[in-house]
Amino acid sequence: MKKKYYLKVSEINSLISASPNPRDRIVIKLLSRTGITRSELQRLNISDIDFEKKQLWVSNEKTNKLRLVPVDDDTLRDIRYLFGSKTNGRLISSQNRSTDGISLKEINMITKRCGILAAVKTPDPDSKYISPQLLRNSFIFNAYRAGVPVQHIQQIVGLSSVKSILDTIEKPVTSEVQDSYEKWTKVIESV
Repeated sequence: MKKKYYLKVSEINSLISASPNPRDRIVIKLLSRTGITRSELQRLNISDIDFEKKQLWVSNEKTNKLRLVPVDDDTLRDIRYLFGSKTNGRLISSQNRSTDGISLKEINMITKRCGILAAVKTPDPDSKYISPQLLRNSFIFNAYRAGVPVQHIQQIVGLSSVKSILDTIEKPVTSEVQDSYEKWTKVIESV
């Protein structure tokens, strides 16, 4: 199995800060803060956003099933700023005004460009640039490190197997294992 790489939250924030325009900032935020794939991002419409419930309706390309994905206030603010009262059309558009939506290649170029502008290098030795998949892996890893349960991450990113999530997460360092065990012993000793 190939090792999965991720970016730290500070590196992701650097990518967001270096984004040259609101559209690119939204692309980086959605990929890194929701764990959606670039294909899912490509298919998102403005009407797929529930601003009140802070959720996206995301369509899985393989299963054609819809799932609800939570989205943060900061990202929603950027989307509202970019679109105002517009309620239909693709969420992310190409710089080429003659097309509706954006190509997967253009999404790749956005992540690459933001990585270059932020001077954030990919930790993957087999890759030269920041990719959408790296941002998805970063969401999984950073959400887990922040205490989001694996089953919730699985639901958010739309994976059918918990194994895929666990493959992304590094084995915890010994001190973290020890701390977790000590929390457990406090629970059983208090009974």
